[in-house]
Amino acid sequence: ESLNAYIICGSDHRHKGSQFMICDSCGQAEETHVCTLPEEFQDKALSHKFTSFYWNLEMHGCCAACSGQA
Repeated sequence: ESLNAYIICGSDHRHKGSQFMICDSCGQAEETHVCTLPEEFQDKALSHKFTSFYWNLEMHGCCAACSGQA
């Protein structure tokens, strides 16, 4: 979302949570799936009487290839 870009979902959208690890050096993005909203986020939603249907998270950093750890 922050890059206004898309990647193909590798699990046919059979999940309620997506996380993306985005390399700020080369632009590579990798999708992962933690399908349960972390408890801290659940608590925040409850305290605001907010019902979550799905969620996404982006992590920006440096991939293994760009950091020399490949």
